[in-house]
Amino acid sequence: MAKPYFWQNPVEALRKNPKPGASDLTEKTRTDYEAEVIGPGKFGGEHPYVPYFYDVMTHGFVDEEASYPEGGGWVGIFEVDEEAIRMFPELKGKRGQAARKKVAIYERSDGIVEEIDLKSARYMIKEMQEAEVED
Repeated sequence: MAKPYFWQNPVEALRKNPKPGASDLTEKTRTDYEAEVIGPGKFGGEHPYVPYFYDVMTHGFVDEEASYPEGGGWVGIFEVDEEAIRMFPELKGKRGQAARKKVAIYERSDGIVEEIDLKSARYMIKEMQEAEVED
C-alpha cells in the first residue's frame, strides 16, 4: 500500500502534487507572495513580485548583483521572464505601455527588501564594485 503524499519527502510530495499556478522555481503561488508583503516585515508594503525575485536570487538566478562589505546591503537586477509575467501580469504593462523588462531590488543592511529604480540600482552596483577594488 502506498503512503499518502504528505508522509513522503516534502520536496517529492510537492513535485507529485504541485500547487496550481505555482512558480516552477520557487513552488510558491502569487497568493503566497501577496501574504509576504502584508504588514511590517522583510517585504512589508512592497509589490508581491519583490519577494518572488528575492526567492529567485536565493536559487542563484540574478542578472546583475553586488553587495556592500560586511553585510552593508545587497542589490540585484533581474530580467522579467515569461514565468514572472504569468504570475505577475502587472509586469507586462497595459495597452500603450511598454512591458517591464527588468526589476531591481535592494536588501538594506537591516534586512528589509525593497524595489528600487534601475538607474539607482546600476549606480549602487558600480559603487559597490569600486569599493571592492579599493579593498
